[in-house]
Formats: sequence, C-alpha cells, structure tokens
Amino acid sequence: MVSRIDHLGLYVADIEAAVRFWRDVVGLDCAGIEDHPETGLRLAHVCINGVELELIEAPVERTQLRHMPYQGPGLYHLALRTDDLAAEVARLQAAGVEMQVGFPLEDAGMRVQFTVPDPAGLAQGVMIELVQRLREAPADAALLARGPGDESGGVQPLRDGPADTAPLARKPGA
Repeated sequence: MVSRIDHLGLYVADIEAAVRFWRDVVGLDCAGIEDHPETGLRLAHVCINGVELELIEAPVERTQLRHMPYQGPGLYHLALRTDDLAAEVARLQAAGVEMQVGFPLEDAGMRVQFTVPDPAGLAQGVMIELVQRLREAPADAALLARGPGDESGGVQPLRDGPADTAPLARKPGA
C-alpha cells in the first residue's frame, strides 16, 4: 500500500529562478543545483515538513513529461512511497491503472514505476511515480528533517541514470 507522499516533481523552465523563488521568497531550504550534462537534467530539492519538492529542468523529450498533454512548467508528477513496489503495481493494474513500459527502474537506492498519464483515466491526467526506497540514505533523512534556515548540510540522492526513453503502455486495441 501507499504509505506517504515521497515527493512532488515540478518541471521548471529556469532552475536558478525556481530555486531563488522557493528558497529566497518562500523560505524553504535547498541543498543546491545538481547538473547531469550526460542527460541534460538539472535537479534541485527543496523541502517543507518532510515533503520534498523536486525541481526538474530538462529538455521535454528527455523526461516522462513528453507523455503529458501539457508539457510546460508546473506539476510534473506525484511520487507516492510504497514498501512493496511490485504489489502496489499489481494492485493498481487490477484497478485499471496503466503502467508505462520499460519499468521499474532501480537507481540511487530506490525502485520506481510511472503510470500512464491518461487525461480521461482514473487519475485524471496526473502522472504518478511509485517509489520504493531500498535504503534510506543519511543525506535523504537529513534533508527531509531540515526546516527553513537550517544550514546543517545534506544532499538528496540523485536519480543519476540516463533519462528513460521507453514508450508508454498501450490499451488493447488502441
């Protein structure tokens, strides 16, 4: 079963401007910007009350955003934590939720599976990322525990593998 929100993925056009907003205007803690030139991905993580906002700047075609009807800045995905990814995938599929092919992926101490963002489907266009943490990294716990103004250090683990290019699952007969 889903136990909590793991993080919210926010697609941003300008990560420096987004960090300035969330850190300087809103007052949330940010551990810095992480660049991944091999994929064109740039990430920053801000946190409030144990919920992480994952700021993502990348070419649309290099992200799962390419499957969404709206491909501009805003909410990209809702990541839900589970202790048993395989069981949660099976439970959701039995309820009619489609999963993207080419998953699950395992990297940076977690396994992930994305749903198909079907605008007329059960989740009403919201792409869900199911996350099973295989290990709780000390930096992960430290960043999630920090509040605004806490300078105690820590960097959120990265998904540092190549961007997924797998096609979406298809409905039978589609």
